[in-house]
Amino acid sequence: MPLFNNFFKKKPAKAYGDSPASNFGRYMSCNKPISTKKKFDEAKKLFINEDYISSFEKLLDFLNNEPRDNVEYFTGDGNINFSLIQGSCKISGKLNLSEFEAYSSLGNYEESNAALLRHLLSKNLSLQYSAFAIRNNDIIIKTNFKTKESSPEKLYFTLKELSLSADAEAANLENEFSFAQINSDKSYTDISESELKTKIKYLKIWISNTLEYINSLKQFSSYESIASYSLLALIFRIDFLLIPVGKVRSMVDKAVSIYNQKNMTLAHKLKLVLSMLKETAELSEKDLQNSFKKHTYTFGIIEASSHKQVYEFILSQLKKTEKLKFENQGQKIAFYEYISGYCMYFFGVFTVTKELIVLIYKIICPDFFNDIGYSATDYFIDNKKLNREKIEKEIGEIIEAGRHEYPKLSIMLSNLSYNNTSSFIYSLLNEITYLNYSQPK
Repeated sequence: MPLFNNFFKKKPAKAYGDSPASNFGRYMSCNKPISTKKKFDEAKKLFINEDYISSFEKLLDFLNNEPRDNVEYFTGDGNINFSLIQGSCKISGKLNLSEFEAYSSLGNYEESNAALLRHLLSKNLSLQYSAFAIRNNDIIIKTNFKTKESSPEKLYFTLKELSLSADAEAANLENEFSFAQINSDKSYTDISESELKTKIKYLKIWISNTLEYINSLKQFSSYESIASYSLLALIFRIDFLLIPVGKVRSMVDKAVSIYNQKNMTLAHKLKLVLSMLKETAELSEKDLQNSFKKHTYTFGIIEASSHKQVYEFILSQLKKTEKLKFENQGQKIAFYEYISGYCMYFFGVFTVTKELIVLIYKIICPDFFNDIGYSATDYFIDNKKLNREKIEKEIGEIIEAGRHEYPKLSIMLSNLSYNNTSSFIYSLLNEITYLNYSQPK
């Protein structure tokens, strides 16, 4: 598995940041520009030559995701002092010729609590480079190494572990240990009022419509399987299109975790997830507003994936359509949306793949895209028939942009079916499996 997927360099008229795809889904650090990737290689060379300060500067430049400005540092008197942002947490540290150290302060408490201490100790068992600790009643996560042992590769994985763990644990402490005072210096910005209202509106609409749809499925013999795919399609849609944080994101992750439980019946999974969705729809206005903030990230939770991993999953799922007894087109669309959403939740896909999946979502959820600021009505003619000319023009632009880095990319437009929405999504998912991401030697 490659450490970093390559970034698709677009034509100047259509930069990656201008694409709707860049504004959806969890942050993925695997698709960095070539110019940024080179900084990591430069950091490795400088470290080999024992120029440790310059090496770390290059690593920090590599981690900075312009124009987000998630990394800051300054050099003086043989030291580099730095800070980086990961979701709700700020990570600070320094490196000099003798030592590297980094830490993040998550919060504090007034009185010692045995349950909290046990919790932090259990978390440390899964950490390789860092550790949670208590310092003057402050809950922190920290790490330190001798500089000569701090290669760019080691520091990258160290900072990634520390950052992801800090962000995840800050949310956990807030939800599970109410006595802990979580640091109020949150690294987020509020989204616009119109975007906030739109996201809360569609969260409630989608949950309500899906619950009503699930209830209508009980008459079918394949109820449990079709209902499960429909629920997962909804959960992945909420995660990808609404990009929640806070309690809504916690619901998403817990629901996915429930479906991954092997010692639980499908009926019980359905019951639990349905209950969680109902509770989410009934969250207070404050909790809902706090679930939709714009966060800055340095590291992505999702690891880079090879295209082989993606197309093998898609093909394995498409084969199931022969066994699943779909009663109507709506059930097929829900299943194909589940496949698309799964790819975006679990895989660090190439940018072209992501943009094609965004196209699928625009066809499934045109009203949402219109309300959020991206026109999607023209994907249909008279709100019914798919607009072949519009869709194929967009696919052509996506593929052409990707060819700057991957010249063998192509899609057989003649293989796309426009009979109805479900057949189109099926055919596009199938064509995605044939994308050729090989590069010239």
